[in-house]
Amino acid sequence: MSSPVLPEPSEGSAPRAALYRARACVAVAFVLCRFPPRTMARLMRAVVRNGRRPDAATIVYHRRLVAGVSTLCAGEGCLPRSVAIALLARTHGHGVTWCTGVRDRPFTAHAWVEIAGRPIGEPDRLDGFQKMIECRPRYAAADTADGEPK
Repeated sequence: MSSPVLPEPSEGSAPRAALYRARACVAVAFVLCRFPPRTMARLMRAVVRNGRRPDAATIVYHRRLVAGVSTLCAGEGCLPRSVAIALLARTHGHGVTWCTGVRDRPFTAHAWVEIAGRPIGEPDRLDGFQKMIECRPRYAAADTADGEPK
């Protein structure tokens, strides 16, 4: 979105099938990013809803695959990157929490994925970001009490 970032490392020696799957997820992510926020949030809730809990290493691997097939997703394209990561995780049966948020000083908008309330693969701390949209899988909703992860 509007937060300056360095290009991310990519997964250099990934199998060809994994790269094709990542490329397809990036293509779908670019289409989804053109929808209005309300529609996009509804679609992302449907995507992440029934997935199993992944481990952080798996999602970091997916993030590197996405960065490896798209220069925009490897740089400042946090919205399509986060959507593509969520889609790629879902194609493997996993569900991640997909979030968008803003910070006011300085104004910055950002999108990211989380597991158990922890951002995965984010180089910067996300303190001060007010979540605007949060799409959680059902396992995440069941693991929370009073809005805090267990």
